[in-house]
Amino acid sequence: MIQGKDNHVLLLVQLQLQVLQQPSVRVKQILHSKSLILEKVVNDPRKGGLCPDPCAVIIESTSTSLCPCPDDQSLQFIDPRKGTTCPDPCDQQQLKSQTPIEICPCSTDPSQQINDPRKGGLCPNPCNSQLLNSSTPTEICPCSATPIIQILDPRKGGICPDPCSSSLLNSSAYIHICPCQTDPAQQILDPRKGGLCPDPCSSEFLNQSTSIEVCPCPLKQADFDKDKRKDGLCKCQVIFESTPKETCKCPSDQAELDQDPRKDGICKSAIVTQDDYYAPKPDEDDQSGLGWRKILLIVMLTVGGVIIITHFHKKETDINQNPQQIEKNDW
Repeated sequence: MIQGKDNHVLLLVQLQLQVLQQPSVRVKQILHSKSLILEKVVNDPRKGGLCPDPCAVIIESTSTSLCPCPDDQSLQFIDPRKGTTCPDPCDQQQLKSQTPIEICPCSTDPSQQINDPRKGGLCPNPCNSQLLNSSTPTEICPCSATPIIQILDPRKGGICPDPCSSSLLNSSAYIHICPCQTDPAQQILDPRKGGLCPDPCSSEFLNQSTSIEVCPCPLKQADFDKDKRKDGLCKCQVIFESTPKETCKCPSDQAELDQDPRKDGICKSAIVTQDDYYAPKPDEDDQSGLGWRKILLIVMLTVGGVIIITHFHKKETDINQNPQQIEKNDW
């Protein structure tokens, strides 16, 4: 009895194979005959028992009206009709969160992984920080807007923003996400300086070697006098009216002198011009108030007067001695 059952199933398989091998003229006739036989077998209440089950052996051309597609994904996977007349359990649209990886292995392609309902569970999530890499496309794994996630993204500073860059930092950025800088050049750019992070230019952190490019020398004398760099890096970088010329020499260039706040005070006589000889001014160092310029002018005038008087006296003597030899033109 069992052998007869097996022979019947074998006959059905042979009929199905014949359909594929017959010329097109005979296909309809064979299919019609096959359908009649299968219909009788399918409707036979003894199928699977005394009579063979026509769906025990399924091939790609087995009709779904006679042998419906299975609902069990494990059976779908071995069904030769999967992906055609029956669903493929491993198709992205057919996958379920519980689809066994033994039936449908996890993909290694991030573009496939991101659409797999099992990602983060049975299958890896390509957007997990541990699986992300610097070249993961943002179309698959978009950049996060949350700083605590951004800081773990290996793409930060490249195709994704770095929450700790000076352009993105704000005064309330947590230091456990973006630690305070130790480099003064970076500290000065941190909007948290003076609050959550140290201000390199405050008196507390300023030292003699702090770069003037990072922390410029103070422009107010009260602040300048407190600056630890006043006798070092800041010496003569900022000039005040009271800055001694022994500390910072007066400019020898007129253009520089015009910019010096001491030009009308300590450095007033730093540059002597021709006008100074004809417009003498009291010397600041001469307590008598006369000044060396006045003395020089008096000496020059005295010498000039003596020369003129001597010349006229000589002329007068010559006229008295030889009046005939003197012509009018000599005068």
